[in-house]
Amino acid sequence: MTSSVRRGVFGHALIFGLAPLLQRLAGLVLLPLYTHYLSPRDYGEIELLTMGAGLVAMLLRLELRPGYLRAWVQDGERGHGRLARQTGRLLLGLGLAGGMIAFWASAPACRWLVGHPVDAATRALLALGIAAEVASLAPQATLQAQLRSRTMVAIGVGQFVLGAGTTVVTVTLLGMGPFGVFLGGAAGSVLGLAAMTATLRVPRAEADGPGPLAPLLRYSLPLLAGALLFFVVRNADRLIVARALSVAQLGEYALAWSLANLLMTMLFLPLQSSLDVWRHRLFRRADGPAEFAAIYRIAMLGMALAAIGLDTAGLDLFVRVADPRFAGSIALAPALSVAVLLQVGYSIVASAFFVAGATARWTLVFAVGAVVQVAVSLVAVPALGLPAAPLGVLAANAWLYGAAAWWGRRHWDVPFQHRAMAIALVLVPAACALRRAMPPLDLPAALAVDAAVLLAAVAALFATGLLQMSDARRLVRMKA
Repeated sequence: MTSSVRRGVFGHALIFGLAPLLQRLAGLVLLPLYTHYLSPRDYGEIELLTMGAGLVAMLLRLELRPGYLRAWVQDGERGHGRLARQTGRLLLGLGLAGGMIAFWASAPACRWLVGHPVDAATRALLALGIAAEVASLAPQATLQAQLRSRTMVAIGVGQFVLGAGTTVVTVTLLGMGPFGVFLGGAAGSVLGLAAMTATLRVPRAEADGPGPLAPLLRYSLPLLAGALLFFVVRNADRLIVARALSVAQLGEYALAWSLANLLMTMLFLPLQSSLDVWRHRLFRRADGPAEFAAIYRIAMLGMALAAIGLDTAGLDLFVRVADPRFAGSIALAPALSVAVLLQVGYSIVASAFFVAGATARWTLVFAVGAVVQVAVSLVAVPALGLPAAPLGVLAANAWLYGAAAWWGRRHWDVPFQHRAMAIALVLVPAACALRRAMPPLDLPAALAVDAAVLLAAVAALFATGLLQMSDARRLVRMKA
């Protein structure tokens, strides 16, 4: 039974991850292309405006996804139709109203963020993207709850083709700059909403029984406060870089985050899409804690090896084709990869708060993390400059992981092997430092050395006993 659960979790994760994998691989190829058409200041402005639009969309979505998935599992098939339709109508209304309000209110906000007025067309694209993102939560969460991973892959690939294609044409051929980036993003969001809505298969809602929105909101609103705090943890360093240094230096930092975030979007977010459903199922099973601990161990070791590959071979490839104006981004990527590893770790370990409904406690933990992030960034960035920008998020994520491990076990006693995280946090910086200490090499030689460093890391994990041959065989056999 346990092996079938792992195949289910990782199998659906692999399919959920196919579209993001294709998107990010193509995005990695396109990223150096964009660096030749967009200046660091352009990247900084894109980062700030995207951050502002993301904050508005997050507020309007009310952090309903975790509660929606929990209600889907608990309510049974008879309640699915009512849950999907009432939630969908709520979010559609919030998206449309919020998008219109965001357009009219965004003029002074955008001027404050980037230091100059932003034209109405760009603000309209941002508002359209906000509306589509908010309205898409209900159909997306329904497909996720039904584990219709192949459908989500097809839609994700379609979104990427339209969005990236539009961006490439507008940025590289038409020279539209940041406007082209926002146009491509809005086009992909609208297509995704339309496609997900068209493919939904939800039972007819029953006429009797209470509506699900009240308990759903009671569960989710504390999470919204937590999401706001997560937004601070995730973005405060960028705003502080823009204010304390410059928008252009923020562009370099944002590009470094784009590289490090490949670990999240290519590997962990697909797994999280699967775990969002599976953790509630495993919480109800006698063998659930042991199974969840095994999933954590495999996920963390896989992420650590991926981080080493990204920060050696990935950066060697990127540095040869990127514009020299973004050279500072390369040096920051390894530290941000470590921050991502900590984020992945606490995202899994903190499942205890979600399955037990103890979301208020997790919100308090995040409040402390937000204070740590802001305090460290406010001190370190002005004093030490751009190289110190990752320190705030590293400190905050370290606190969140430790707090999730300490208090989470009171809600769900999972025997996590935290040694996997400790070894990852040592192995990744050590491997990157070893590689960067070597003299410059031509590309074939550099990639050969990168492969040797990665193999040495794999050998080290086998030597510790954390990685076993049975894990490799299990991963090879996994299917949805």
